[in-house]
Parts: sequence; structure tokens; C-alpha cells
Amino acid sequence: MVKDNSGKSLLIIECKTAGNEFDNEWKKTLINGRQIFSYAKQAGSTQFIALYTSDLVDEKITFNYYLITLKDNEKLLEEIAEKEPLSYEKAKLLDKEDIYQAWKETYNQDFATKGIFEDDIPAYEIGKTKYSLADLTTINSNDIQGII
Repeated sequence: MVKDNSGKSLLIIECKTAGNEFDNEWKKTLINGRQIFSYAKQAGSTQFIALYTSDLVDEKITFNYYLITLKDNEKLLEEIAEKEPLSYEKAKLLDKEDIYQAWKETYNQDFATKGIFEDDIPAYEIGKTKYSLADLTTINSNDIQGII
């Protein structure tokens, strides 16, 4: 858990072993929210959750993660107000399943794969708003095996 300057939870990172464990946990997260959303419920103030893994590939440390924002997008909520969307604010008062439902139904399971550990991301400023060619990554031997 990463706390903000006021001591409240800012980011919760769930770490998994690279490979099948990480991939399977993400698949299960998409289906029902799994463990990471229960962490979000326990630390109700948290603004971000992430599923993370790292590995040593081709003699280099690699990492991968899925970053989920648990902050409401007020503009979106206004645009779809007639559908009575479930906001994160309301869901956090209810249950972990409700936080997952807000992510699934209101935010269409939106996530990012950049915004925490990259060199151009300052500490405590989670999320990436502008992307460039520098954000592209080369594929490694593990990626190639999945294609061939």
C-alpha cells in the first residue's frame, strides 16, 4: 500500500508471480473482481489498485501491471446520468462486489498499463495522460514465444 501525504491509501498493489499466475489472476479479475477489489474495500479511501508482476527476461528486469483508477469521472457520470450509473463513491460505501460492478458497468473495465513505475512519472502522481513514441516497448523472447 502506498499512502498519500495525509496518511490515506493512495495505491494498493497486488503482486503475482510472472506468467500463468499473473495472467490467470487478471482473467479472474475481469470476471469477478477477485482479491484486488477486496483490498480496495478494506482501504476505502484508495484511489488506485494495481495487479503487478516482474521477471528476469533476457538478463533484464521486466515488469507488467494493470492499473485501475477508483476515482470517479464526474464528466462521464453527468453524461450517462439518465442510466443512473453506480459511482465509485457510492460503491465504496457498499461492498467489494459493488466497487467491481462500478468498474465493470460504469467504467467498462477501464485500465492502464502505464502510469506508476515509468521514468517520466513523478512519485505520488499516478496515471499517465500523454503518450509518446518513448512509451513503446520492444518485445522480448517471452513475447515472441506467444506469437510463434
